[in-house]
Amino acid sequence: MDKSKLIRILRSLSKAEMKELEKFINSPYFSTGRDCVPLFNALKTGWPEFKGEQITKSALYEKLYPGKTYGDKRSKSILSTLSSELYRLALEFLTYSGLKNDRKNKKLLLLRNLLDKNLYREFDAEYNSTESDNATGENSERRGSAANFLESFRVGYIYNEYAWKRSDMEGLYNGLLLSTDDALAFALITAYKFMDTKDTASVTFNIKTGKTYADILLGSLDNEKMLAALKEHYPELYPYIHINYLVYMMNRNKSEMNDESLLHYRKLKSTVEKDRDVFGHREKYMLYQALENYMAMRLEQNQQEKENYKELFEVYKSSLEQGVYKVSRENNIEPTVFRNILMTACDMNEFEWAEGFIEKYSAELPEEFAESMKSHAYATLYFNKGEFERALKHIINIKYDYLRHKIDVKVLQFKIFYELGEYEPAYSILDTLRHYFSSTEEISPLMRTRCNAFIKYSGELLRMKTSVSRTGIKAGTAYEILARLEKESAVESGAWLAKKLKGI
Repeated sequence: MDKSKLIRILRSLSKAEMKELEKFINSPYFSTGRDCVPLFNALKTGWPEFKGEQITKSALYEKLYPGKTYGDKRSKSILSTLSSELYRLALEFLTYSGLKNDRKNKKLLLLRNLLDKNLYREFDAEYNSTESDNATGENSERRGSAANFLESFRVGYIYNEYAWKRSDMEGLYNGLLLSTDDALAFALITAYKFMDTKDTASVTFNIKTGKTYADILLGSLDNEKMLAALKEHYPELYPYIHINYLVYMMNRNKSEMNDESLLHYRKLKSTVEKDRDVFGHREKYMLYQALENYMAMRLEQNQQEKENYKELFEVYKSSLEQGVYKVSRENNIEPTVFRNILMTACDMNEFEWAEGFIEKYSAELPEEFAESMKSHAYATLYFNKGEFERALKHIINIKYDYLRHKIDVKVLQFKIFYELGEYEPAYSILDTLRHYFSSTEEISPLMRTRCNAFIKYSGELLRMKTSVSRTGIKAGTAYEILARLEKESAVESGAWLAKKLKGI
């Protein structure tokens, strides 16, 4: 049974959730079919792996029915029925446990049931106690988000039905006005955000996106005129629409990263700093992500531009200072975010700052990545400080299943071996990377392009370094390779390769 739907759900539960599920299954209110308690009790001893002899169908059946043997049609039918019922209860449990902490949807369901039962006085009291995220300030994770406006619309929609039933025409008009405002805000913010997703899909993943409804809507809209009117007549709504418009304008034509997009980046950064208190934590996190992603992509296109490194580093530091470097305060820091911050600090030669960052924030990494990420971080730090032997000692402690970091480790190993003059293992690493990229479909087109370019130029660099000739022909060839490298738009560790070629 270790590959069944039921076992996959049970494996995903924490110890505390398993205890809650046990209470749920034991409740006669929820468990209206077959008694699944004995099957659950037989299974729970296998937590958390749920593997091995103890959860085979025969072992479970014989626990449930001592003295009887599993294998005939009746025994298979009984166990299948019990498993299906327990699976249904597990799904119900996930629904109820999710709803238990979802204040918004609980209130929405309550209002709907009160209205359907014509309990108008109770509806009135509950509706009036409903707070929108825009009223709860920093206590709200999603204040200013598209999801917040959608939730507000859904509550308003029920109120409009209530006003209609009570023949309250003025209340109905005012309710329709508010719910229309919420719906339009949701639609605009969603459209602005979608355009960024669309551009990413096209540029990064080579997906053919075509013309969308969002293209038509935003292309037909006089955004500047609309924003000017919003600022005058809807000052409480203006910051949310305006800031998403700036993200949209900044990210248009991502592949170009022209002066116009840079102007909107600067406007967005200034607006985030000025208006950040009107947003909840999650939206501030998303806004800083937009700034970071834009500047990182600009850096990809020009790795020689020191101002891009400096700007990106400043945005990262600001996100840490504001506490919006992770999606919620309770979450772990994402491994990729940790990696990007560290590597940018090293690119800026901010080694003391980087060491402090590792010590402080590695404790917030997901447990399964923490040890390897910390070793990788120190290997990266010592490599950039020129302490290559010390960097190599940390490499051996790294164990990754995460694709981006596996590639990082191999690239870093190559660079360490090159700096140490260990050219044979450097060649071996390039060969490993070459075979990997020729066979895998796991990576995006952009990452494949970057890594294949790294393999190509690193191979040329190695051949230049290990050639017997020390004449001017070698220097001339290095110059030609460098000229080709600098014309490339996407090369992994392009700045390091350029530096090494210039030193030959």
